[in-house]
Amino acid sequence: MSSPCLEAPSPDLLKGIEEFNRREFFECHETLERLWMDEPRSIRRLYQGILQVGVAFHHLQAGRYLPVVTLLKRGSQYLEPYAPQCMGVNIADLLRGSARCLAAIQELGQDGLNKFNWSLVPRIETRQPGQDSDGISSVDRVDVGQLANLPCEPPLETGKTPTTHREQRKK
Repeated sequence: MSSPCLEAPSPDLLKGIEEFNRREFFECHETLERLWMDEPRSIRRLYQGILQVGVAFHHLQAGRYLPVVTLLKRGSQYLEPYAPQCMGVNIADLLRGSARCLAAIQELGQDGLNKFNWSLVPRIETRQPGQDSDGISSVDRVDVGQLANLPCEPPLETGKTPTTHREQRKK
């Protein structure tokens, strides 16, 4: 039996990531919660980790300090076993970005949340099975400077032509 991390991300996982990257954190929670609750395998912790990081940012939007700190920590703990990458999701960068946000939030304290720098919020980067390291895709954007930091793995599937979001937009 192969590792679930080698599987392609489901449409619902990709939808949740798109919502996260658009900062639609409540919608991300709704999408990933269904996926998490329906998944019997341990990979459900990956979904739960992304979900909790997203919910942390939802609470940050509402100015709730304690849930933000708690959920960023707990979500990261769920994600750590899946780093650096699982189901095409760059978990390592998500963990680094979440840690930067947590440090900034703790430095600001409960009364300083309104001064949080939202540009620190990580984007969840993805790679589709069958793409090489030059085919890294983001739901909306690729930061080419980060490509060198991602693991270089052989394609997981053969015979499929990868489609990036830029290619889809051209159609």
